[in-house]
Amino acid sequence: MRQPLQKTTTARWASGFTGGAHAVRAEGRICRCLANHAAFHVEAGKVATIINAKKKDEAEKMLASSSAFAEASKKVGISIIELKNEIGG
Repeated sequence: MRQPLQKTTTARWASGFTGGAHAVRAEGRICRCLANHAAFHVEAGKVATIINAKKKDEAEKMLASSSAFAEASKKVGISIIELKNEIGG
């Protein structure tokens, strides 16, 4: 069973900036980071389902550099870096 999103390390880290000066300065980036993180988990879940169904060829296509999974992975990575830079971490 997958962890609820709010319990993953990335979600806890990003949510930790919802109070005080960080929240005021980085509110948009926090929201974007959490949204991109959630979207990544949706795509990762789709890939996991196909892998568990032993559909190797389909799974490989879903992991390709032009796939929704790759795009979601890229977006969450960029948003984490942007949030970290915004808060000075």
